[in-house]
Amino acid sequence: MSDFPDAGHVLYEVRGTTNDVRLADTIEAYLRVTHIPDVLTTGCFAGAYVSRLDPLTFRTTYVAHDQASLERYFAQHTARMRAEFVKRFPSGVSLTREEWIVAERMAP
Repeated sequence: MSDFPDAGHVLYEVRGTTNDVRLADTIEAYLRVTHIPDVLTTGCFAGAYVSRLDPLTFRTTYVAHDQASLERYFAQHTARMRAEFVKRFPSGVSLTREEWIVAERMAP
């Protein structure tokens, strides 16, 4: 992901919270092995990050090529991706989603 522009790219973050550590671990494994690779094959994103705040809270940050790519993802792929996630994890996890536009990238 070293080809990120200095500013203007879009981050799409999905944050999950659960009350069950084993469920959080299972979800994270699913994200790493199945879900995120599937999302990346859409061609809408340059890459993704998986983060853990604590044992019960995780976040996936997708780096869209631009706003148009993110909109294409929403229009063409989101319904299927969300349905697959809900089918596998019908309860026990709460998800929130946010979009961020990078104002500036800084490096040493």
